[in-house]
Amino acid sequence: MAHDEAAADSVAGVQALLFDDLDGKRRVIALAVIDRVEPVATSAISFTAGALRLAIGGAIVPLHSVGTIGDREEVAVLRLTDGDSEMAYAIAEAIEIVELPPEMAPANGGGPIAGVVIIGGEQVELIDPHALFAGEPVRRASRPVCLLQSDGSGWMETFLKPALEASGYRCVTRLAAGETPAVALAMEDGPVEAVAAPIVTLRRNREGSGAQDHSIYRYDRPALIEELARRVAAQAGAAQDDSAPYIRAVTSGGAR
Repeated sequence: MAHDEAAADSVAGVQALLFDDLDGKRRVIALAVIDRVEPVATSAISFTAGALRLAIGGAIVPLHSVGTIGDREEVAVLRLTDGDSEMAYAIAEAIEIVELPPEMAPANGGGPIAGVVIIGGEQVELIDPHALFAGEPVRRASRPVCLLQSDGSGWMETFLKPALEASGYRCVTRLAAGETPAVALAMEDGPVEAVAAPIVTLRRNREGSGAQDHSIYRYDRPALIEELARRVAAQAGAAQDDSAPYIRAVTSGGAR
């Protein structure tokens, strides 16, 4: 029993970054969620389209902040990621990497604070990454490509592209060399180019032509977003199924 307890005590805890936040409080967040810590010019931060955002590296990343930036010309940000999406967290200063203790006092209510832990004899608030990503408009690190098979009128580029990119897609009207779209859009009466991706057809009339008409009314935004997500998921599932025999063959061969 004593040996088991000693072995359990020797297991390393979760590594985390201790930092001073913009509101003056000291907080800690799991290191695994941090891609990097970097200084940014405050001129790159702006409250636009109902949210605080950071313009960096040619991308616009949602930014979480619990205090005012004030007259700072530069601020440190934590670039956070869950592997699929990313966001940033503005802080005052990164302190050090610590090991989270096993015990935590849970916070009262919701929000981005999971609870309180003792680090260096002080009470420190522990950030809840799940709550951060659930409550902020995160940016997908890798966005599925949606090919707009435009009819030349400019309607797709003007009306559809902003709506689809707000939903997490990267819209293009022409594929780069070697690029494969996750899904394609075409008007029912426009040109349709054969691509290695599911094609969602848009119609101009509210009502379809019958039970066999699987097109989407071009202004039915919820139906369009739902259908795109369904087609992309189905395509991804099919790709995994196709690769399964190869994976099994390689595994079987390796076993011999």
